[in-house]
Amino acid sequence: MRGNIAQHEPYLLSRGKDFSVNHVIYNETDDYQCELHFHDGIQEFILFERFAGNYHCNRGSSPVMSGDIIFTPSLETHYYDVEQGLKSWYVIQIANSLFEGLMKNSDQPVLFESDHLRISSDYKADLFNLLRMLSEQTNVGSQKLQYSFLQSVIGFVLQHSKRVGAFETESNSLKSAYGKLEPLIKRLKSGTSSLPSMQEAAKMCFVSDAYFSKIFKRTFGQTYSAFCLQHRIQAAARLLSQTEQSVTAVSYDLGYSSPSYFVTQFKRVMHITPRQFRTRLKKN
Repeated sequence: MRGNIAQHEPYLLSRGKDFSVNHVIYNETDDYQCELHFHDGIQEFILFERFAGNYHCNRGSSPVMSGDIIFTPSLETHYYDVEQGLKSWYVIQIANSLFEGLMKNSDQPVLFESDHLRISSDYKADLFNLLRMLSEQTNVGSQKLQYSFLQSVIGFVLQHSKRVGAFETESNSLKSAYGKLEPLIKRLKSGTSSLPSMQEAAKMCFVSDAYFSKIFKRTFGQTYSAFCLQHRIQAAARLLSQTEQSVTAVSYDLGYSSPSYFVTQFKRVMHITPRQFRTRLKKN
């Protein structure tokens, strides 16, 4: 009997959280489907416990097995397919601001682009024990302890794993319908906080407004307007965390004509006000 179609990536960080750990498990009869997507403002590690399949990203594809680790940076389009059988993996998603801090304090090589790593067999059991402990701490531990465990896991991965090899180029990847979004994705990767209107984005991708709206929502799981709001607020969060600009100045920098409307929109996405967000960062 055919198994259920499993919900695909992406996971989203919970409100007010700057990292998450998810343990994914599927039975032998479950079909897993992961469509092309990216994470805005999030760096991702996928650590495969039991797995056979392939990882695909802008750089190409790579066969993946149990004990492998995939790092995907923010705004990197990617997906992976899975062979039949029992499968499980951990997904760690980290907000850009926290990831930059962790890398700055690490004596291991810094990760910038998609990477395929493989843990040494001598350390595989230790890695997944650490992951289980990290997952437990995200539910009960203090934030300081959670950060400590997270940094330990990343350091362990970088110290005891090796790159698998170069990605194989996929000449047919851009022929899919999702390839039509590539002009917009390149614009997103430029780091700009201002995004084109839906009409401008559709024109940029050489498709109609209706078709653009359809493939964007199917690919990224949300409407383009919802994505633009999230992207804008994440840009605000970066300014609040990395500069001393006032809330009013940040709102004007991001094109809001009314600081009070900016506060309302920020709270809608982040569930706290910009001032509360900045205070919480300083305490941490």
